[in-house]
Amino acid sequence: MAVLIATLLDADALAFAAEPAMLGVSTRLEQALNAHLQDVGGSFEVPLADLVDAADSLILAQMLLAQLPPGLARLGARDVAGRTLEGSAALSACEAGSGVQAVYYRFDLDLLRERMRPLRAAG
Repeated sequence: MAVLIATLLDADALAFAAEPAMLGVSTRLEQALNAHLQDVGGSFEVPLADLVDAADSLILAQMLLAQLPPGLARLGARDVAGRTLEGSAALSACEAGSGVQAVYYRFDLDLLRERMRPLRAAG
């Protein structure tokens, strides 16, 4: 299992992330997080489609993302009217199929860096 993901998840969630059905999502999540660690902004977005492929289960991927530390990742959606919805409003819009154009997760870089501090201190 990748080091960054291992740092962010508890033992149960880490076991889930290491399941064969989750390895693709876990690997792509690790790559996305590493790609943005040096970003200047306070947050970044990763389209959900970048984390899953045809062989992955969307529901299992969302279950894994829900296991990240509170506040690190927030589900978001943009609709055809240009509105941005987050959290439960985004989930409701996706379930209702109400003109959602993009589904993404917004990651809090400050929280990610804070969680990485012990890893960096260890070397």
